[in-house]
Amino acid sequence: MDNYLDLIDVNRIEDLYKLSRFCYRVGSPILNDADYDEIDSYIKENGILPDFIMRSYDDDPLPLSLIDEFKFNYLLPNFDNVDNGKYSDFLDGEKSLSIKSVDNYKECFSYCMATKDLDKTLSIKINGVNIRGVLSKENSEDKLTPKVFRTRGRNGDSFDVTKNMSRIFNNSSKINKDVLYITGESYVTLDGIGNLVSPSGVNIKVPRSGAMSMLRTDYSDEDYKYLKYKIFKCEGLSDSNFENLQILKDNGYDVVPIIKINAEEIPSNYDEFHTWLKSKMDYFYKICESEGIQADGLVMDIDDVNFNGIINGQYSNRNLALKFEYWSHKYYKAVIEDIVIEQQAVECSVVLRIKPLTLGDLTVARRVNTHSLGILINEGLTVGSMIYFKRHSEVYNVLVYGSELKSLLNGEI
Repeated sequence: MDNYLDLIDVNRIEDLYKLSRFCYRVGSPILNDADYDEIDSYIKENGILPDFIMRSYDDDPLPLSLIDEFKFNYLLPNFDNVDNGKYSDFLDGEKSLSIKSVDNYKECFSYCMATKDLDKTLSIKINGVNIRGVLSKENSEDKLTPKVFRTRGRNGDSFDVTKNMSRIFNNSSKINKDVLYITGESYVTLDGIGNLVSPSGVNIKVPRSGAMSMLRTDYSDEDYKYLKYKIFKCEGLSDSNFENLQILKDNGYDVVPIIKINAEEIPSNYDEFHTWLKSKMDYFYKICESEGIQADGLVMDIDDVNFNGIINGQYSNRNLALKFEYWSHKYYKAVIEDIVIEQQAVECSVVLRIKPLTLGDLTVARRVNTHSLGILINEGLTVGSMIYFKRHSEVYNVLVYGSELKSLLNGEI
């Protein structure tokens, strides 16, 4: 179905962007990486669709009119599983709050001191597909068995992935509960990158999108050895998420690498805290390396599942995403191949084209934003200049310049 190419017109660029994000989300991309990057950069540089720019494609509303227009209805969520309706309160519940990110020890120390009387957990933040599942004994079974799995979403925006989840998650146990609700991340291990090819002939390049493709499309049984699902939250056992996960682990379930931190264990002296936390980060990084997990940080969380904390907008103070040390901004070096300057309503947009470069998150960089012509002039940048850039918010690439560039070159960051 190639008539979506009719959308490659400046008057329908927004529609193409929405449709391509949806198709990528469900593992059936309609654009190659280079074409998508061009459109993505155009959207971001011109401030179009700001709600889409600032969120993951997992949270996009379904572009139903476009799906119908271009005959992609077969990619829509399938709720044939009768268990969906039975557990809809959990499966279609409100999306979880976002986790505030910090990029230094001092902010993490402040958080720990502000919540110093509460036990915490520390776990790997896996860059995967968020999936909710239900385990139950509803049919008078003597063991908990998996009934339904859905991707994150609500109001019809989530996808039933029960069929292919059952190929990697078929655990049953005699835990003394009639029903358990679990949430976890599904991802393709790093050793699967380069070895997996989708049924449509697309090479799997990224653990997260690769997982969605394998969940939505039938691969060979042998391929599913590369698809994993790790549980990071369980409801229905005790008030302690750590204890809940340990019970699951003891019963053969795969849970996210996690440790419990008792309140009195956390040093109140900053220098001691720095050393203490660094040792924890070393521990988790070795796990990521040995298990082929692409992580984008660690999560420090209050262990009590009933603790809500103070909610401010989309964030709660119950947890933090630690994005420093091994998971800090990665800096990249490139040579400018072209400079694109476009006049906007008030300012001009300046984008640097570079030779395609695969980044740490396995995306491919082709463009770097400078946002300002003044920066270009002040830094003396021309075609052929060497530049440094970093990935911002896992969304776009930004130029490193000024004092930050000086600190980078001096080895201070």
